[in-house]
Amino acid sequence: MHFSDDEIIRGLGQDNQLMLEYLFDQYYENLVSFSITYVGRQEVAEDIVQELFIKIWENRNAINITKSFKAYLFTSTRNSSINYLRSKYARIAFDELTSIKENQIRTTSQDEITEKELKRVIQSAVENLPEKCGIIFNLSRNSDLSHQEIADHLRISKKTVYVQIRNAVLKIKEVLDEKWNKIP
Repeated sequence: MHFSDDEIIRGLGQDNQLMLEYLFDQYYENLVSFSITYVGRQEVAEDIVQELFIKIWENRNAINITKSFKAYLFTSTRNSSINYLRSKYARIAFDELTSIKENQIRTTSQDEITEKELKRVIQSAVENLPEKCGIIFNLSRNSDLSHQEIADHLRISKKTVYVQIRNAVLKIKEVLDEKWNKIP
């Protein structure tokens, strides 16, 4: 059976759980696959999509769809996947990978690479960022502010914050790649 977007919205507004089940059955697997392209992990993607369906049910009386329900679901999944990548949880995973990398570096026979040297190179890279980029990066990483909090604090758009942090990470990565490539 197929329902139109209007029938789904009307059904959800009338607390009809069958409409939620219909949406779940129709889109769950595709949304999980879509989310995996962003987050790279099945279980994280499943959590993101399940959370989306919970939010739909919790906000069923306030849903305002301007395009199609399908577009709404995929856009919401994309946004939630990107937000996950920006979240503390993703940073923790990144920090764990960095810690593993640092441990590998410490155990190598190449004495030139030390934890102190790595930190110095990273600090130097951060200090050499353009002023605004460095401020935004430091607020994000050292003050643990969200992108929205940084945007509000600096009176800039959230998108600008995102772009500046991405640029900072790319520039730091370039410096680290360059430094590591010079090591025999």
